[in-house]
Amino acid sequence: MTRGKSIDAIYMGAEPKWEGVPTQVQLINAFNWYAYYKSMDDVAKYLIEYCESKSMDAAVKAINSIPSWKLKTTMGWTAMLIKRGLTLPEELVTKFNDYVATIPSMYKERIVTVDVEKRKDSIKETRQTIIGDIENAIDQILLEGKTDFVLSEYLSKNSIKPIYTNYIVEYYRPVYEDFKTNQKESSLNKTGKQTLLKFYESLLNESGTWKQTKSATRKSRVKKSASTEKIVARVQYQKENTELGVAGLPPGAVLNKDVCLAFNSKTRKLMVFHKAEDTLSLKGTTLCNVDDKKSFEKTLRKPKEQIAELLGLTKAKQLKFIESINSKKQVPSTRLNNNVLILKTY
Repeated sequence: MTRGKSIDAIYMGAEPKWEGVPTQVQLINAFNWYAYYKSMDDVAKYLIEYCESKSMDAAVKAINSIPSWKLKTTMGWTAMLIKRGLTLPEELVTKFNDYVATIPSMYKERIVTVDVEKRKDSIKETRQTIIGDIENAIDQILLEGKTDFVLSEYLSKNSIKPIYTNYIVEYYRPVYEDFKTNQKESSLNKTGKQTLLKFYESLLNESGTWKQTKSATRKSRVKKSASTEKIVARVQYQKENTELGVAGLPPGAVLNKDVCLAFNSKTRKLMVFHKAEDTLSLKGTTLCNVDDKKSFEKTLRKPKEQIAELLGLTKAKQLKFIESINSKKQVPSTRLNNNVLILKTY
């Protein structure tokens, strides 16, 4: 599902391309481009297209049977780059091939015989869908020892009514009690068992909290949100830094995010903005809803090398890398200007 074109397209540019083997910066910018304009549905679509071209029927079947959030986004973007005929580094191609080979093992086949439209209108079938998605998360714990599934986020995202949390509790309380007593999942080590036990506990706790919260909250009139174009119309920011060889993200990328990494090329300050109670937003040229206690900035001694290394890391490693920089933390300015390069948001 491609996002509608906006003013951001002017700053993000066209779909990335290059001649020969790309540099690390080119790859990072390409992944950022796809992450900004594409969705998890596109990740699944690109992987399916690649697997179909290679007659990998088992992988295609698996991708169609598992939630798209289980797929690695960078692997989806890599599949698209391969389809477009662009040359990629050997290590990335090897990593991609290894990942595709593991896809068939990421799910347990489930028989689905209910028509999709009917399932939306049936309480019984909706219950089955919820339990099926939770079971997918449990399968992920059994296979990988962890899962990103959070029940409260799932319920909110899918607008699940409080009545269904009763069924979740009814279904998983006996499972939880039995597992807690007998620890039957012999395939898991001690850490894995604790992870699964905490997951069961979170299902029960978050079901109760969700029901209580939704019951106490009356639906109120929602004020129409301003368009992205209107919000960012007067924002000043650095579009590209030729010395660093990095293109900045447009200001619209900050909206509704939890974390923003930015660099002030004039002061050499690397800034980390964490959201407060709500997600990050913009008002004029000022970044809003920033947690002043968690947010900070550090001075970089070698910006070009440090930023290149930073952008090559995963989200978790990026924050650890910034913490490891030998520089005193200071309170960052939330005002954007022509010297501020937006590096990453999530």
